[in-house]
Amino acid sequence: MNKDKALASNRKRTRGERELDLTMVAQLYIRGTALSKITEQINDNRAYKMSLSQITDDLYEIRKRWLDSYLGDFDEHRAKELARLDELEHAYWNEYELSKKPLTETLEEKVKVDGAARDGSLAAGEGVGTGSSVKQRARRKTTERDANLETLRGIERCIELRCRVLGLHAPTTLNINWRKQAQQAGYDPEEILEGIVQDLVDKMPPQEAIQSGLALMAGNQGDHGDQGNHGDQGNHGGG
Repeated sequence: MNKDKALASNRKRTRGERELDLTMVAQLYIRGTALSKITEQINDNRAYKMSLSQITDDLYEIRKRWLDSYLGDFDEHRAKELARLDELEHAYWNEYELSKKPLTETLEEKVKVDGAARDGSLAAGEGVGTGSSVKQRARRKTTERDANLETLRGIERCIELRCRVLGLHAPTTLNINWRKQAQQAGYDPEEILEGIVQDLVDKMPPQEAIQSGLALMAGNQGDHGDQGNHGDQGNHGGG
């Protein structure tokens, strides 16, 4: 009996058994199960025994398959979404062209044909029993129309979405002048910088604090540019 257990624990998995293990490991991993617990559950449900390192290798294979599947599916999904956008934009263009065409309506009117009234204005009961006859006549009415601007907005949305899917938008860059923002808020930029430097100095060892403080002060002078340099020269001259 012990010999059978030893043989079972030492034998290798078949390809089909490995695929079953990969499925089970993936399900347990998604649920947040620790690798040691995954190993225990695999061993409790299999005729062979798995080590923690083997489960780790299985998890590596699962992640690789997930990544390969995601990248492949991503291109496929993107192509599908682009096709849907193309179809939607095509529908918008058709609606736009139709909205520009004149609107033609067919109107029905009554006409008395006894030689009296032919303008279609027939009073109730008129023409009945008087020898006259009433007929209905159809006529067309054409009305010029302006293009539906809402369809153009729909086309614009399709173009915007297509650019997003294809990544055609340039990255947004924000240029923030912190000194100007601080001054507009009523703060002194120099006091803010001195406070930052002093805070760093208090938290650093002496030698490192001196080097960092000098680097920050050098950067501060560089931010001022030529105007700051002239100001420093004037201060030195006054001293």
